[in-house]
Amino acid sequence: MRKSSLWLVPLLAACHDSTSPRASSLTCGLTSGGSVPATVLDLAVGQPKFLNLSAEQASCVQFEPHANSVYLFTLFNTDTSPRSAALVKLHGSSPDSAQNARIVANAPVAMPAVVSTNGMALGAQMAGMSPATFEAGQALHARLLESDRQLVQRRGGPAAIRMRAIANHQPALRRNRTLSRDVSTVQPGDTVSFRIRDIRYDSDCSLSFSVQARAVYSGPHSVIYEDITAPLAGTMDADYAAIGAEFDSLTYPMLLKYFGDPLAYGGQLRNGGKEEMLFSPVVNEDFSGVAGFVTACDFFPFDSTSGPDRDLVTNEAAIFYAYLPERPEDEPGWFSYVRGVLAHESKHIASYAAHLNNGAAAFEQEWLEESTAQTAAEIFQRTFSGTSWRRQATFAATVGCEPPLTQENGCTGDHPEVMLDHFAFLYDYLSNVNSQSPILGGGSADYGGSWSFVRWALDQYVPSEAAALHDLTQSVTLTGIPNLVARTNQPFSTMVADWSLASVLAAYPDVTPTSSRYLFRGWDDAGIFRGMHDQLFYVTGGRAFPRVYPLIPQQLHFGQFDFAVRMPGGGSSYFELDSPTAIRENVQLQDPVHGTLLSDGPIRAVVVRVQ
Repeated sequence: MRKSSLWLVPLLAACHDSTSPRASSLTCGLTSGGSVPATVLDLAVGQPKFLNLSAEQASCVQFEPHANSVYLFTLFNTDTSPRSAALVKLHGSSPDSAQNARIVANAPVAMPAVVSTNGMALGAQMAGMSPATFEAGQALHARLLESDRQLVQRRGGPAAIRMRAIANHQPALRRNRTLSRDVSTVQPGDTVSFRIRDIRYDSDCSLSFSVQARAVYSGPHSVIYEDITAPLAGTMDADYAAIGAEFDSLTYPMLLKYFGDPLAYGGQLRNGGKEEMLFSPVVNEDFSGVAGFVTACDFFPFDSTSGPDRDLVTNEAAIFYAYLPERPEDEPGWFSYVRGVLAHESKHIASYAAHLNNGAAAFEQEWLEESTAQTAAEIFQRTFSGTSWRRQATFAATVGCEPPLTQENGCTGDHPEVMLDHFAFLYDYLSNVNSQSPILGGGSADYGGSWSFVRWALDQYVPSEAAALHDLTQSVTLTGIPNLVARTNQPFSTMVADWSLASVLAAYPDVTPTSSRYLFRGWDDAGIFRGMHDQLFYVTGGRAFPRVYPLIPQQLHFGQFDFAVRMPGGGSSYFELDSPTAIRENVQLQDPVHGTLLSDGPIRAVVVRVQ
């Protein structure tokens, strides 16, 4: 495929104007009866031009004949509700009837789901877990965030709790509970008590595990505890001290700059003066697959009375819970992996503290909360990779120097495992892109697709990465898409379409995008995926990432075809149409109910001639 520029034709539900392509005398017949005139696209490589098409014109597009041409046809569902799936039918036919029989399908064919767990499997390996356990852990973590969001919505936050306490003649919010520690005076060697919320089943802060833990580190902003029943208890103090010192000197200042103070709500908590970190086998054994978590229950006072504010779980602290290595040989991998998890989860603490401290009525939506926590881990790793904002980070500087590739690529110094995890999830997201959406939430959508979408938007539109992320986190009135739109000043439909196009164009190394909107300015995605493909293998043999680039468009050929695709809100689908010989082709986009696309519907499309 020769190096080329792009001819981009966004098919938008816009008014027809004088710059639109001419209408053909030929028509496309509709399955519901009747016909619409075909809009002719005579696309040449290397002469970019943008054309707006009305919904009616988008219902019937005719490609003028060009031999050996290849077109990328991308569909988007710009609905802001991820649960609002749209079904679109594609019908292809050639008015050049003599060559109209390359592909014949008598009925629409649903887009096949490509199941790929390569990224999930590798992430599990890095965390020392089985793929099934790791996947279950990601789902549990997502459910916890949504549970916390609903909890705060029910309770209404601190102000509402105070009002209820006053109304019930109970001005003392803490109900005679004596905690076994004062975080300001805890010293290494002290043994203290904790409750760990049972995040599998608890929805109202009433179910928990009781543990005893030994303090192993106390610094200016953090205290670290090890459960006294830990498999390697008493042998890992140096690791804990290193993690605590790194948090105090690196991670905590990063959080302050980019997101906010995780201790901002500390004045309302009995133990809120430092971030506490509890490493316990409860996380390993009872929450299998979860590497770390935080819970909103800890931000409310202990309350044993019946009612909406009942809380038997709280430690009244900004606290991070994490898993432990179970064997000495697991310790190095755990140490490399858990530090990025700490940065990720501490961002959640900063977000919870900001929303409660600022009087917000609800926490951030799960997909944006998770994607920005991934961003916190990404920014954390810059200290070790030497990368910076909007400087396209390469495989060699990042993933290629993280475990397990550190020694293989001759890397020296400290390289925690962070970005391999991000790109492994993104690999899975793009491999299954037709059923995915960056706002859908859960698993590879959160940790891969949502992170990539938010990262791309920040790189494209904001003058200050730190200010934009800080405003996202501190917002009181906006959550989800409106929150992101407020930072970028771009409509969601534009962002999701441009990001989706950038995601697929990275698969065409010989195509040069004519706008930076179709590039990843912060990451060399294509180079990183190629490096993962080339260098990562399973112990039993075979490539961990079989595809050089994970997103592969559905292959279609000029002639007759019928295809149907269902896309969630924010989702996209990709098709590559080729024409070995010079024939005309009509492509219809049909709403299965109304025939033509609705003028106010969410479906958009872009045609790119890539050869």
